[in-house]
Amino acid sequence: MGKFVDRTGHRYGKLTVIEIADRRTPPKWRCQCDCGKERVADGYQLQCGRVTICGCGRIKDLTGKRFGMLTVVEMTGERVRAAVQWLCRCDCGNETVSESKSLQSGDKMSAVAAASLHFRI
Repeated sequence: MGKFVDRTGHRYGKLTVIEIADRRTPPKWRCQCDCGKERVADGYQLQCGRVTICGCGRIKDLTGKRFGMLTVVEMTGERVRAAVQWLCRCDCGNETVSESKSLQSGDKMSAVAAASLHFRI
């Protein structure tokens, strides 16, 4: 049996270890994904890279992508009606939160421009 390694606070891919879930061999760890969901995984799977996400891999990572005048900063970890929310920074300096669909469809182009579209004739 190997030496016990406390993995609390360690990061593996998009998972951050929160606490130990089960001390039996191999130890199981409760982890939180960047998307906000939790998952339990054993230390060996984390260490060797077999487990790096909660299962949210089907979410397209928009971090760093530009949509109009918006640059996606990070996933907020919150969802509204199951839609992933992204923190975005506008070229004007303002920040806004938007869902993936609004960004990708062009409905949300900036912190200000989206509102001004409603006033065009």
